[in-house]
Amino acid sequence: MLFRSRVRPVEVDPGDSEPEDTSAPFEMPDLQGLSDLLDGLTADQREVLWLRFGADMSVDDTAKIVGKSPDAVTALTLRALRRVRNLASRPD
Repeated sequence: MLFRSRVRPVEVDPGDSEPEDTSAPFEMPDLQGLSDLLDGLTADQREVLWLRFGADMSVDDTAKIVGKSPDAVTALTLRALRRVRNLASRPD
């Protein structure tokens, strides 16, 4: 099954040299903070995140490497990202 992402057109004023940044501010955690977030994941979750985003592998390729079905890899990825988001939003 293929999913299409929605693309929003960006209106640019010809007089503007730079388009306005309308994205929400994102604060990148420091490396120690990132390491702490990843420590909150299971080994399988860390492996899947690394393969999917660090090594830029597809779901199918990741599934072959970790010995799981593509659906299991997708679910594991979503759970890992949700866990990272929850850990990152906790106050220190």
